[in-house]
Amino acid sequence: MYFSSRSSFIVILAIFILISCDVTDTLQETNESPLDMTYLSSADWYLASCPVTHKNNLNLDDLNLNMRRGNAYWHNLYPSDVILSDIIDSVSSSISIPVLHFVYDPNQKGQYNNNPTYSSTDASWAGVTVLLKEEDALKIGEKFNNSYLVMWISPPWNTTLTHFNIDIGEISEDVILNDMFDTEDHNYNEHFDDGEDTGLDRLFDKDESGYDEINIDPNNDNYELITTSFIDFSKSNYHENNNNLDSEDINNNWNLDKSNNYYTYKMPMDTTDNNYIVENRVSSSRWWKIRIPLTNYSGIVGTPNNNELEMLRIWFNGMTEDIRFRIVEMKFVVE
Repeated sequence: MYFSSRSSFIVILAIFILISCDVTDTLQETNESPLDMTYLSSADWYLASCPVTHKNNLNLDDLNLNMRRGNAYWHNLYPSDVILSDIIDSVSSSISIPVLHFVYDPNQKGQYNNNPTYSSTDASWAGVTVLLKEEDALKIGEKFNNSYLVMWISPPWNTTLTHFNIDIGEISEDVILNDMFDTEDHNYNEHFDDGEDTGLDRLFDKDESGYDEINIDPNNDNYELITTSFIDFSKSNYHENNNNLDSEDINNNWNLDKSNNYYTYKMPMDTTDNNYIVENRVSSSRWWKIRIPLTNYSGIVGTPNNNELEMLRIWFNGMTEDIRFRIVEMKFVVE
């Protein structure tokens, strides 16, 4: 079954969400879950702007960077196939817990990539960004030297991925890389009006450069959700015709923030020599608990202010095969 608009899928999705809410409420009411579910909703994550380090390494202008964007997508599935006892030894609960799925497919061009000859070998990249909760930003700012990023992840199988990248700080919101504030709210009235579900490019398909009967979505931004024997989420985060008012404005201040002042971290995928892994369930369910000291950054972009660490970005590059990994917890711990 094919859904070209989220409205057609809303009933099924609502059922899934209700199941998820029941699970979360039950876990919290019974104090069964020691996991922090703060950053597990796919709705809280956004398509990422290109990291400065990757741009500098490639020495490309913004147009060419966008034409090298691979496809990153993310979603929740309810109910999930992960139960609490898969993660925590001391808990016998068989209740399923929320899971955030991430996929990076460099063989599929990403949103707003209008390169007709795109190839995964073209220094492809992609990423996702989340706005930090205010309480996390405050406690990190107060005690940065004693702060840690903690995650329970299920890393990719059978991949040559050596690491993935994490940026924390002020991160540019310029997703389309055109130095403009791109929003579907064309008249800036904060209402979802008819004719505004264009995608961030503000263009419906027929108005996009290169449109014809074969190339019906030149800017590659059409929302799709396809269900056959499984649900295909590969375009479920796309913006045009998704029945949602989308914007580059992640922090909701009605400005395009282009500042880049952040710490960057490399999370190695090596299971045998990885100081960030503090616990694992590899033998039973292949989950790792990683703990990254925020002081252990691999690089700095700009001049980060520890009191203004606003966003977190996860991004990938240098791959020619798709990777998939899952998260059941992401939190900041201050000691």
